[in-house]
Amino acid sequence: MKGLVVYDGPSMFDKKPILGILTFKSSNAKTGNMAQLWILRKDIEPHLAVKFGNDQSVCGGCKHRHYSGGACYVLPFQGPLSVYRSYKRGIYPTATEVTLSILKAYKVRLGAYGDPAMLPPNILKAIDEQSRGTTGYSHQWKLKRLSGSMDFCQGSVDSLEEAATFKSMYPGRKYFRVTDDISDIQSDEVQCPADTHGTTCAECMMCDGKTQNIVIEVHGAKKSRFTSTISVKEVM
Repeated sequence: MKGLVVYDGPSMFDKKPILGILTFKSSNAKTGNMAQLWILRKDIEPHLAVKFGNDQSVCGGCKHRHYSGGACYVLPFQGPLSVYRSYKRGIYPTATEVTLSILKAYKVRLGAYGDPAMLPPNILKAIDEQSRGTTGYSHQWKLKRLSGSMDFCQGSVDSLEEAATFKSMYPGRKYFRVTDDISDIQSDEVQCPADTHGTTCAECMMCDGKTQNIVIEVHGAKKSRFTSTISVKEVM
């Protein structure tokens, strides 16, 4: 079995049809071999969703959306498109309580593409409970109606000001901060071990929303856009 459809229903952001698809094999060198959760529009291919702004159904109001000219490093015409076309070919069955138990052998990355907050919290809870552990990030923490994902994800923040706001809203929860100047690291943060030690996410697993505030220097093909987009107002 190559994957499972774990969600087929409305986006928690705009009620448009989306999918949550788990795939079980990954060649991603940074994450390691974790199961991957892909959050996709059901009715349009990912690269076209980006072109027409329909990606807000899976990315919410994230300022780094491709449609907004942001710094997102995921290329929708690569992995997301491949998963979507595999779904259209009928490769992924719908998950059941029995088939979801396959996750007992896996650690899971919540959000290889898309924001986990787009899915109902009970879906994230089922994945978390069945698996060997989860990592994830959500830019939707400012929206209390989508805050259920904070039980399973780091809050994604893009400045020290956002980090302070996050801590005031979610005492005890942890965030993942991207910066263009790693020298601004704070006493309650650690630099991502992938940068400092070449550690994979599967080995680290600190980005579970509960363990540690993490900071990382901006990376990816769109990193030059980071500074210009962090001040963009997010869609609410």
